[in-house]
Amino acid sequence: MPAAKKPLFFIHIPKTAGTSFREAAMKRWGKSRVCSDYGDSRHSSDVVRTLVHTEQDYYSFQNHLNAKRIRMLSAHAPVKFYRRIFDASQLVTFLREPVERTISHYYTACSKQGFTGSFEAFCNIPEHQNVQSRYLEQMPLEAIGFIGLTEQYADSVRIFNKSFSEKLRVLSLNQYAGAHSDAKSALTETELACAQAINREDTALYHVARQLFATRMQLNRENKPYTHGKIQRLTCNRIEGWALNNGKEQAVSVEILLNGERLIEKSASAYVANLKERNIGRGGYVGFVHTFYEPLNTQDKIQVRVKASGQILRGPTTPAVKSPAADKQHNNSNQKTQNESLASVEKQQIQKEQPHLSLVKLTRKTG
Repeated sequence: MPAAKKPLFFIHIPKTAGTSFREAAMKRWGKSRVCSDYGDSRHSSDVVRTLVHTEQDYYSFQNHLNAKRIRMLSAHAPVKFYRRIFDASQLVTFLREPVERTISHYYTACSKQGFTGSFEAFCNIPEHQNVQSRYLEQMPLEAIGFIGLTEQYADSVRIFNKSFSEKLRVLSLNQYAGAHSDAKSALTETELACAQAINREDTALYHVARQLFATRMQLNRENKPYTHGKIQRLTCNRIEGWALNNGKEQAVSVEILLNGERLIEKSASAYVANLKERNIGRGGYVGFVHTFYEPLNTQDKIQVRVKASGQILRGPTTPAVKSPAADKQHNNSNQKTQNESLASVEKQQIQKEQPHLSLVKLTRKTG
């Protein structure tokens, strides 16, 4: 089955236009090709109730998705629930400005779910705090197959369609009748402060998502491919990161720029164990590492540019201040964890280029 036609996992975060997207998917592919997991609600598919809720047999559920040519699983469920059976390239979600999302959630809870408390009382319930971050924990935003924005829903659907060769319609469903474009203006200062305080993680997440969406939209206008990736770590002595093009087997070529000048070209083909664990492309062989001839200073600016498109990867651009001894300790610790296959890859790279490049695991916490 072509990569673009693998079943998608739509992480339906409440009050982010997910109902509109799910309904558009069912109109496009038919209800029989869209599975749903909405807990105990009537919207959950029978096969989900049996294989997932009751038997917890994810292997059989994965086989069902493939055998029945299911096009999408739509779920009010965090990515970690299903991340073992979906590649990161198959993940789709929408994010929304966090305070606006919380207000919409509150109105829906009052009008449809019997909530009678104040807005502040609603915010103080833990399950209503940083909802979007909790849904997406354990998965880097840069790796997710597609992230749309509620505020730019029509543009998001168009980019989704182009990315996955689909023809979903732009629908607007399940909107609270009293909602408006600037719901925050109706809040008191105390209520606004409360909503902001319980969404600090979501606010940071949304900021990154907007950056990624702007990049993807620009590349879409220029008819250029979007590359998933980021600079993971930058010190005065070395840079580490990863990059991949979904659905492509070939490693991405990136150019490292120092103060705007091309320094070296790298192939993102080094093994990154924690990305492999998250089902992020090419079996985890998506990393790039470079050790600088001369240490950078804090005024230097580093960028990583995708050679094919000119896309600039997100991440730190100025080196973190760290002593050479600490950087050496980091390198030695990572070197001890490498397996024999990594050593073989490193040997081949040493033969092809200078300076010497160590292939290391990126130090992101795994779940």
